Amino acid sequence: MCKSMSTKRCLLILFALSVVVLSAKVTSWIYCSSYHLTTSASKSLTGYDLNKIVTAPLGNYNLEYENRLVYTDNVQSDRFDRMTIKPLISLSRKWENYFGKVYYRGEYFDKTADRDFLTAANMPALHHTYNQQAGFTSNYKFGGLTGILNARHRTFYYDPIKIIGTDILDGEHKIRQVNNLSSNAEIGYSIIKPVTVFAVASIKAASDKKTDIYNTKTAGVGLKLNLPITYSHYLQGMTRIDWQKGDQLSIDEITLPDWTKIVFQSTERLMPITNSLRLTQMVTPQIMGFVSYENRSFYDTDHQEFLFNSHYLRGSGKYTIPFDATNASFIEIGAKYAPDKETKYNSSNYFAKSEVNVIDKLYLGAGFNSMPRRITKYEGIARYYITPWNEVFVNAIHSEDPEFNKTNNFISAGVRLMF
Repeated sequence: MCKSMSTKRCLLILFALSVVVLSAKVTSWIYCSSYHLTTSASKSLTGYDLNKIVTAPLGNYNLEYENRLVYTDNVQSDRFDRMTIKPLISLSRKWENYFGKVYYRGEYFDKTADRDFLTAANMPALHHTYNQQAGFTSNYKFGGLTGILNARHRTFYYDPIKIIGTDILDGEHKIRQVNNLSSNAEIGYSIIKPVTVFAVASIKAASDKKTDIYNTKTAGVGLKLNLPITYSHYLQGMTRIDWQKGDQLSIDEITLPDWTKIVFQSTERLMPITNSLRLTQMVTPQIMGFVSYENRSFYDTDHQEFLFNSHYLRGSGKYTIPFDATNASFIEIGAKYAPDKETKYNSSNYFAKSEVNVIDKLYLGAGFNSMPRRITKYEGIARYYITPWNEVFVNAIHSEDPEFNKTNNFISAGVRLMF
């Protein structure tokens, strides 16, 4: 078998289909598999999506392993890859006032398509061969004091592709590498029971400024509101102001075959301001709904002007049909109003979705999501629950994009098993 394909692809397939045995203490194993067909006016794709998740306790710790494989028999419109493998492994522990987790995540690509050439429009979209990241996340709570700390190191490996039809390395095949480190921290204190004052800081630092897109540093302060009005009404809100400095990398000149003079550095200083408010209400045990408002603006401190201001109002309601004892039958409707004059298209949209138990363990559903003048999607789904945790399904999506005169149809069938 391996004689008919590359050694790299053999290793990827063997890694993706390997079965990991942790111990006799495994508490759950989730296996998801689907086969899908996508058709459009230009081409058709078939493929499958396999995902397995294993969770096991190790004393006071919890170990989780996940591996997902996505394969299509043709090149996707937004990717250069036919096969992608995404492993994830994490180890976590929870104490009385503290939670911590370390993790490793990877994304590996099987390159079977010809390299596309790079243009000024998609300059940052480098042709990755694989990337990987490792990090930790933690949070702390003691009385009115809360704290969050996250850090991540990320590495990209990529082919430099071609620029305007000319190979960057002038025929030499060499994998390039980009490293960056990002972290963020937040500390808050509840000054009175429903109000918390907080401060945040984050940074993304590139180890090689000739290849990474940008560095950013952010610091901010704000207030949070968490107010239970009654047992069925809950009000949340936030106001926050940040100070942000970004070092942007832009194309200056191209020097072949060496790529050391391709970029120069400029600096932007912005002041993002965010305000939000959300009201959640339980009308009856079967009817839940919420309405929220958010406003975001960006102030350019260098030029003393507002660059962008956006706001939206969003709401939705969900009715859980009472005759279904599993609470899996529902009707949900919602809308978002976002009249942003700065953008070509506002992001207002409305949607509806429903799934209903028709006979025995069979559920049928339908829905749509429409963004005026932009894109509309229609969906139909059928599920049959073998047990309350295991199902087989068929899902169909039809989408229309009037701007680009595109119509796509997506059909998938699969199974989800949990042990």
